[in-house]
Amino acid sequence: MQTMSKPEKTNISALILAGGQSRRFDYQDKGLIPIKLQSNHDSIKSSDADTAKTMVEHVLDRLTPQVNTVSISCNQNIQQYQSILQGYYPANIAFIDFSQAQDNNAEDSSDRQTRQLFEQAVCFNDIGSSEESDGSKNADRENRACEKQASKNKDKPILRGPLAGIYQFLKYCSSEWIFICPCDIPALPDDIVQKLSKVLAASDSEVSYPVDKQGHYHLAILLKCSAGVNALESLIEDIEQSTAKNAMSSASSIRNWLDRMQSEQLSIDMLESAFANINSAVDMSQFEARQNDNH
Repeated sequence: MQTMSKPEKTNISALILAGGQSRRFDYQDKGLIPIKLQSNHDSIKSSDADTAKTMVEHVLDRLTPQVNTVSISCNQNIQQYQSILQGYYPANIAFIDFSQAQDNNAEDSSDRQTRQLFEQAVCFNDIGSSEESDGSKNADRENRACEKQASKNKDKPILRGPLAGIYQFLKYCSSEWIFICPCDIPALPDDIVQKLSKVLAASDSEVSYPVDKQGHYHLAILLKCSAGVNALESLIEDIEQSTAKNAMSSASSIRNWLDRMQSEQLSIDMLESAFANINSAVDMSQFEARQNDNH
């Protein structure tokens, strides 16, 4: 039996989820919304503090020093995300469109090429490459894309929501360990990967994530790649066997996925803003107000 290496920077790849529809943000692309963020962290350049960067840039600033490479899963404004990611990996970035049909005869060759691309930083989409920005169109586009993919691959249901992007990433990424977070946590702690790594290094668990005093878990997940794939395959099997019409949407939750792995929680007692999700203009105003109160 092969022994899994302990998580460390060189064997951890990260995925930022930027594919949500942002209904509560008037269908704006959250990852590309500027937000002013103050920082006392030494790892953040002084020129970056107190600067209105996009949310995804703030996450990248904090995440890139902690892992080997960072990739982004998105389904709109793809060129903008590519350009932003290029700024962090100038000579080492790829784009993959998973919505395109592939020739079955070339599937093995395509899989090998995709795995090679995922050895670097990747910007990819899994439901389509349209640049539509209207949220209602995004919802229709996602449904059409899922139906299109299902018709091409009837023996495998399509996961919806963030798990769709996570599944594509885990299938092709060669790193032993994966860190996953959304694009709307601009104050992501600059040592969260190290803290989760220590938890996993001291246990035989497959996944770790922060849990606060109220018992709420936060979407900043470090996991074994192979365990994540196995858990998703198990979830897909359950969807296949279910006859309920809403089985796909109810089963395709990150909580359901995490519960299928052996976990070790990281107890946190820190500022609420550290893991604050900016889901609306109200959230942004409250977040910036807390920033001002803490300085």
